[in-house]
Amino acid sequence: MLKKYIKTKLILLPAILLPIFFIAGCNTETNKVRLESKPVNTAVAIEKSIPIYIDSFGNLSADSAVDIKTQVSGKLIKKYFDSGESVKKGTLLAEIDPETYQVQYDYDKAQLINALANYKLKKYYVEKNKKIALNGALSAQDYEKMKADLAMSVANVKIYQAKVKMDEINLNYCKIYSPINGVIGLSNIDVGNVVAVNDTLLNINSINPLWVNFTLPSKNLERLSTAISNNSLKVYITVHTLNMYGNDTVKKTYEGSLNHLNNTVNKSSSTISLSAEVPNDKLDLLPGEYVNVRVILGEHKNAVLIPVNAIKIGPKGQYVYTVGKDNIVKQIPITTGSRYDNNILIIKGDIKAGDEIVTVGQQNLYSGAVVEIMQPDKLTTKTA
Repeated sequence: MLKKYIKTKLILLPAILLPIFFIAGCNTETNKVRLESKPVNTAVAIEKSIPIYIDSFGNLSADSAVDIKTQVSGKLIKKYFDSGESVKKGTLLAEIDPETYQVQYDYDKAQLINALANYKLKKYYVEKNKKIALNGALSAQDYEKMKADLAMSVANVKIYQAKVKMDEINLNYCKIYSPINGVIGLSNIDVGNVVAVNDTLLNINSINPLWVNFTLPSKNLERLSTAISNNSLKVYITVHTLNMYGNDTVKKTYEGSLNHLNNTVNKSSSTISLSAEVPNDKLDLLPGEYVNVRVILGEHKNAVLIPVNAIKIGPKGQYVYTVGKDNIVKQIPITTGSRYDNNILIIKGDIKAGDEIVTVGQQNLYSGAVVEIMQPDKLTTKTA
């Protein structure tokens, strides 16, 4: 009886162990696949309209830069400006002591009155004695002398009229006005100093609008001409400044308008010079400032973009890995175009919007490899 029981148990034992071995074998295969899967990050290719552009750099310059020079000499008695102050055209800036010029004006004015009185008298004598001279009652010599005296009095009047006019000009020069709208620079002359003719009192820069001068490779000339003809050309400048605390960079972008394209190409550098007008209503830009320039030529509709870090370069050129069914990757050769922040334009290659692209973990990948997606990347779409 005991032998029969043991025999029965031995027969049942393989039947019980067989599923266990089968399950263990399945787990081994699953673990093997899991161990062979390569961890990667991915992002999805997107489709959107993007600008076609050329990047350059340049410097801002003032529309007008005026050195205010003295046109008369004398002591500076008043100053109505501070360095860095914004002024309007016609604003009174300073005054030079006008006393000497006022005295000279008063003297010449009196001389002019005297000359006019003398002229009237001489004219009266000539007109009164004209008939007498014709009748022979007055000698021709005396009458000619009267006419000569009249001519001299006329000349004398004109001399003093000119002197009075010059005196008025000098008096006006004693008050110095701004010839333009702008911002005042540094001034080294203070009230009480004696200034000479042609001394520089201050400088004023007209900073609204400003101009940005830059160059582009001459090979872009046809593209520029086409964009101008299509009225699609735009210019943007970007300035990077520190924030209030100096621990971060602030990026500011301003839109300008192209208004000058040089008519010759620089032979030594094969570049063409351009300039654009940039509005500066808030007066937060200054002449001489270094800026990045982006020239927008047009728009690329339905463009496909992928992250820059997805691109790899091999013996045959650029390529990316796409993730397909069952997380199997495929190597796709591509040709890229312009960069848009962290994204890049696909010009040629079997990539379409919605394709999942490997962005991190491309090392040791190959077509047919199995991957495990650890963290999908969010593709940024900012292009400006």
